[in-house]
Amino acid sequence: MLVAGIVVSDLFSLKGKVAFITGARRGIGAATAQLFAEAGADLVLCDPDVASGELSSLTQKIRQAGRRVISLKADGSQKDDVENAVTLALDELGHIDALVNNVVLGKPGPAGDTAAPDWEEAVNANLRGCYLCCQAVARHMAGRRSGHIVNIASIEGMIAVRDQAGLYAVSKAGIVEMTRSLARELARCSVHVNGITPGYLRVQMPQYVQREPARMRLMETRALKARVGEADDIAAVALFLSTPASMWVDGEIMVVDGGALA
Repeated sequence: MLVAGIVVSDLFSLKGKVAFITGARRGIGAATAQLFAEAGADLVLCDPDVASGELSSLTQKIRQAGRRVISLKADGSQKDDVENAVTLALDELGHIDALVNNVVLGKPGPAGDTAAPDWEEAVNANLRGCYLCCQAVARHMAGRRSGHIVNIASIEGMIAVRDQAGLYAVSKAGIVEMTRSLARELARCSVHVNGITPGYLRVQMPQYVQREPARMRLMETRALKARVGEADDIAAVALFLSTPASMWVDGEIMVVDGGALA
């Protein structure tokens, strides 16, 4: 089928593209990697933790599906790690067409009463890491005048949150503003920059919450759909924002929360 001269199946295709995904070993990152592979992308998967074997297992699964994939231990908050990962990706795969920034550090702590080391850890992981990856990859994309950047933030970066989530919320709020600013700066280079603010996701909930039916019911009732979100819900929107289907979307912060903020 054609829409305005475009084959509909091509709108959501990543065939021939290379996607660079951070925080890839589990949750949103892993779900996004698998969906992008199904859409035809070759992949660069980065995560600071490779000891668990999750990243290796994911890499093997995607490779068996016929996609080229590189997996790297890389800490996004460290400039050298990021630069080395991007250089290796370009050397091995030639180009980067999509970046999904998905590093999440959800350590509890209030925004107004937090020890300096905890503050620095959250800001470095969530905000500095996102910035460094955007900077390194955008330099390449701008030169090619093509690319999509998707930054994963959180609805807790858009609203006043409970006391113990303030530290996390502040760092995610920074990603929201950074996304909008980068979208304006990179628009002239035909690089699209957008963000996703997920709602309450099962993959990000502590096990003790998931084991308590009353707590889970409370989380479920916050969404109009009466369920918590799954990693696949976010991966699907990340795919949209990384394909030709979103060519008229720039600087957008897409709230994907099952209607919790409605």
